[in-house]
Amino acid sequence: MIEIDFPLLKEKLINLPNKFKFTPLMCVCFRGYLTKGGAKDAEVARIDIVNTLLDAGAETMYSTPDTKMTATHWAAYRKDAAVVNALLLKGANHFHFSHMNRLPIDVAGSSRAFDVVDEFLKNYYESVSINPNQVIHDSLPALQSAGNDDR
Repeated sequence: MIEIDFPLLKEKLINLPNKFKFTPLMCVCFRGYLTKGGAKDAEVARIDIVNTLLDAGAETMYSTPDTKMTATHWAAYRKDAAVVNALLLKGANHFHFSHMNRLPIDVAGSSRAFDVVDEFLKNYYESVSINPNQVIHDSLPALQSAGNDDR
C-alpha cells in the first residue's frame, strides 16, 4: 500500500488531474491494464490500485470537463466488471450523465459488457433493498440536472 505522510498534500495529489484532465483513479479506470499483456494479467494489481486510491480519498464523482465521464464510465467502457464493482462498493453514483447523456450502465451496454451491466443492476438492487428512500433521494439532483444542461 502506498503511504503519504503529508495529509494536506495527499488530499490535493490524490485528485489532481493531469494535462488530459484525468485524475489518478480515472487513469487506472481508463487504461485498465499494463502496456504488456492483457486485462486479466493485471487484474489483482489493478483492483489493489483502485482500492488504495479510493481508501486515500480519490473522488469517484469527478468528471472531465469535455466528456463529463467519471471513472465509473471509463471502467464500464473498458468492460472492467471488477473495477466497476469496487467503485460502486465505495459509493460511486449510478446516475451521473456524460456529455452524451449516458449513464455508466449505458456505456457498459453499448460496449456490450453485459457482466458490467449485471454489476450495476446487482449493486443498485442491493442499495434499493437496504434503504430505498435514501437511494432515490441521493439520485434526484443528478436526474433533475440532466434535463437542464445545454447538451
